[in-house]
Amino acid sequence: MIANPLQVKAIAPAHGQTDKVDAGTLANLYAAGYLPEIWTPDAATERLRRLVARRYQIVRIERGSGTRCMRSWRRPS
Repeated sequence: MIANPLQVKAIAPAHGQTDKVDAGTLANLYAAGYLPEIWTPDAATERLRRLVARRYQIVRIERGSGTRCMRSWRRPS
C-alpha cells in the first residue's frame, strides 16, 4: 500500500520527525482504516502510458529531423 503523504500530513501532523514516530503514526492510521491510499495504475494502463510516452518521443525526433532537413535546403541570403 502506498499512502498519500499530503493527506496523511493533514490527518496526523507530525510532532517529532523520526522514522519510529512516522512508522507508528502510519501503523495507527492503517489499523484504524484511515490511511489514505494513492491510485496505482494496473499493468495494462502502465503499458499504455509507456507506449504513449514513446510515441511522443518518436514524433518529437521526427519533427526535429524534418525541420533540420528543411533548414539545410534553404538558400543562403
